[in-house]
Amino acid sequence: MKRTLFIRLIALLLCLCLAPTVALGYGETPVFTDPVTHSDITLKFDLYPDKFPQGVQADLEGWQAFLDKITFRGQLDVQNPLTDKVRAWFDGGLYLREDLVVPFQVDVYFAFRYLQSLALKGESMYFKMENFLEFMMKPRYFMDLPTDYIALFMYPEATLDMRDRFYTPLAELCKGEGDRVVAYDDLYDLCYQWEEMYANDGEDYNKLYFFTTCLLYKLGINYDVYDQIGMMTDYLNFLDTDGQGLIITVKDDVETYTIGEHVVFTRDVNSTRNFTLTLPDAEGNLLTVYSQETIKDSWRGDDWYLALNITLAPEEEGQEPETFLAVTLDMGNIPLRELYQTSGIVRFHAEGTALDEPVSHIFSLLMNRTDVKFPNQAEYTLLYRHPETQENCFSIQLTTNNSEVRHTVLQERVYPQEDFFHLNDEYLQRIKESYIPSLALSFLPIITEMPAGVINDIIRFAEATDILVSLGIE
Repeated sequence: MKRTLFIRLIALLLCLCLAPTVALGYGETPVFTDPVTHSDITLKFDLYPDKFPQGVQADLEGWQAFLDKITFRGQLDVQNPLTDKVRAWFDGGLYLREDLVVPFQVDVYFAFRYLQSLALKGESMYFKMENFLEFMMKPRYFMDLPTDYIALFMYPEATLDMRDRFYTPLAELCKGEGDRVVAYDDLYDLCYQWEEMYANDGEDYNKLYFFTTCLLYKLGINYDVYDQIGMMTDYLNFLDTDGQGLIITVKDDVETYTIGEHVVFTRDVNSTRNFTLTLPDAEGNLLTVYSQETIKDSWRGDDWYLALNITLAPEEEGQEPETFLAVTLDMGNIPLRELYQTSGIVRFHAEGTALDEPVSHIFSLLMNRTDVKFPNQAEYTLLYRHPETQENCFSIQLTTNNSEVRHTVLQERVYPQEDFFHLNDEYLQRIKESYIPSLALSFLPIITEMPAGVINDIIRFAEATDILVSLGIE
C-alpha cells in the first residue's frame, strides 16, 4: 500500500478544526474582564432494552434501572471558551436520586486543570493538558481502548491549536476578493514554517506528534503523516514545479484555486460550507473532500453533507484504484445557525482498506432553546440508533439554564503543582495507597445500587481489556 507524501499530509489537514491552546505558567495569572457564562447543568443517560437485538450478552434491564437513578449535575462558569485564555469553574458531581454522593470541583486555568473532591480526601490533583494526549494513548497501546479519540473530544483546544498552526496562516495568504495570486515565495515560506514546527516539536511538548498519533493511529499512518510535515517544501515543489504560485480566479460566485496544473480547491463565495478540496500526489494517489450545505428558510435546522475519499493508485497497470478510506457525514436538520428548536439526523459511514470492516452509525439530535440571548434555557438530546434494530437504544440528555455574569465570579486559587500525567510507578503507588480507600467509600452508595448483572458486565469488560491488571488488581 502506498502511503505517500500527499496521503499522509492530507490525513492531518482534514482534522485541523477546533481552537488554540497555549500553556501559560501558573502564577501571576492575568485577570480577564470578559463576560462569564453561567450554566446550571443536568446530564442524564437513558437506555432502552427493548430496542436492542435479541441475544445481547449484557444486563440491559439492570443498566436501565441503574441509569434511571444516576444524574450528573452542577454549576459551570466559563470565560473565553476554546481559546488560550479559557477560565472555568465547575462545582457539582454525581447524584444518586436526589443525593449528591460524589461531589467534586474543577478549576481551569488555560491549559491547566485542577480537580478537588471529598473522594480525594478534600485534596486536589493537577493536570497539565499538554501531556494529556500522550497519557490518553497508553490505554490504546496496551488495552486497545479508543481513548485517543476520547482525548481529542475532551480536549478540543489541541485540534484548534493545529488549525491555527496550519490552516489559519494559509487562509491569511489566500484572503481577498476577485482574481488574485499567492506568490510561490510566500507559499514556500509558509511550508518552511511548518517544517520548523516539526523540527522544534520536541521542545514544544511534542504537541504535533501526539496529535497526529491520537488522530491517525488506528489508520496506521500516524508516523508517516508526522514525518511528512518535515518535508512540506518538497510537496509544494511537486504541485508547483514552475513556481507560478497559487492562482485564484472568480467566476459566477465560484472561487477556483489552481497551483501548477492542479485545481486544488473550489468554493462558493456565498457559503463557507460549500467547497471541494482535491489534492493529488506524485504517485497518482488522490484525496478529495466534498462539502455541501443546504440552508433552509426555517427554524428546523440546515442540511450538511461532508465526504472524504482517499484513493491509492493501482499497484499495476490496468487495475482499479484502491479505496484507502471513504468517509461520509450526512447531517439533516442540524442546528448550524442560532436556532431555537430542531430535530435532526446524523449519519456516519466509513469504509476502505484502512479499516478492518465498514463502520456505520446513526444519531438523532434534538434541541430546544428558549432564546439565543441570555438568559435562556436549553435542552439537547442525542440518541443512538442500533445498527441491527434501527431503533434508538441509548440517549444522552443535557439540560442547561444559562445566564451572563461578571468576571469576578472566577476566583484565583493556589494548588499543588505535581502533574498527574507524569504518572510513574512511585506516584501511582502513592495515589493508590492514599486515595483508593476514600474513592471506594465515596462510590460505595452507587455500587450498592448496581444490579448484580451490571457489576458482572463491568467486571467482564475490565478483565477483557486488562484494566484490572493495569491497576494492579488481579
